[in-house]
Amino acid sequence: MATVKDDFILATRLKKLCIEKGISIKELSLETEVPLKTIYGWIAGSHPRNLRDVKKVAEALGVTIESLCFASPSKTKSPTAKKDSFRDEE
Repeated sequence: MATVKDDFILATRLKKLCIEKGISIKELSLETEVPLKTIYGWIAGSHPRNLRDVKKVAEALGVTIESLCFASPSKTKSPTAKKDSFRDEE
């Protein structure tokens, strides 16, 4: 079974997305107002301390926080209610 640590891929995705989008880390920092030191820390493997910063970076790169940070967004499924589960009692 994979752990959260195994699934956390922010550093890898961040580098890959910057290359794909043709944006430097410095440009990303300026655009998002997330300190350059913070972004370089994430790339070096530090875990984010501020979710707002992660959200800013994800939005700037055109992805969700989940797809920026985790290996398999499809592993997390929201529970769905069965159609017959909520019948009105008469």
